[in-house]
Amino acid sequence: MELENGLPIPRAAHDTVFSYLYEMEVGQSVLVDTKTLNKQSLNASRAYAKKRYNKRFSLRTLPEGTRIWRVQ
Repeated sequence: MELENGLPIPRAAHDTVFSYLYEMEVGQSVLVDTKTLNKQSLNASRAYAKKRYNKRFSLRTLPEGTRIWRVQ
């Protein structure tokens, strides 16, 4: 076994799958296909963005998926 230095830590799954949440401006929205993505993961990412970046979101379930609005 060999010890290694200087390797970067990969980004967490919520940082890559829902990275658009952290980039959204107030008033913007995005439609997420909840047939392929877990709604529980989406809610966890929303809570993470609120706690870490002080950004608030509103979600509504629509026939075509879930729409997320940045509200603060």
